[in-house]
Amino acid sequence: MLKKIFCLSILILFACFSFVFANNGVKISYGYTPNLVLELSGRKTNEQINDIQKSYELCQQIFDERIKQFMVYPPKAFRRKISGNVVIRFTVSKEGTLSSLAVIDSDSPVLTEAAIALIKKVFPLGAKPLESFTDCVKICYKME
Repeated sequence: MLKKIFCLSILILFACFSFVFANNGVKISYGYTPNLVLELSGRKTNEQINDIQKSYELCQQIFDERIKQFMVYPPKAFRRKISGNVVIRFTVSKEGTLSSLAVIDSDSPVLTEAAIALIKKVFPLGAKPLESFTDCVKICYKME
């Protein structure tokens, strides 16, 4: 019985150290690149443009909250000590869903895979923009 308790204690201790080690010294961040393209079809009044801008900002705020919720350093990249950046361009439909996604630049296939999965987790947004829009984000995975 004492041997089982000792072994269980060692396993719990190891799990705690693994968690601390896995989250120590890594940083994930993201930022928008200046390639925003709002698809404004036809002629719009200033009021319509303002409404479209407000709906875009709401979608961007929801995107920000959701991406932060799902950001995790990829375990495979951590084990291999891979750091780098991934730039992704994506289009949000009028329904608030992901309608297209393209990798513009990447430092590693492992990071590309993680960044694509991250962006896909964010959608659907739960908000509907008045017009579809295309945005670019740069996701930075860094080991310190």
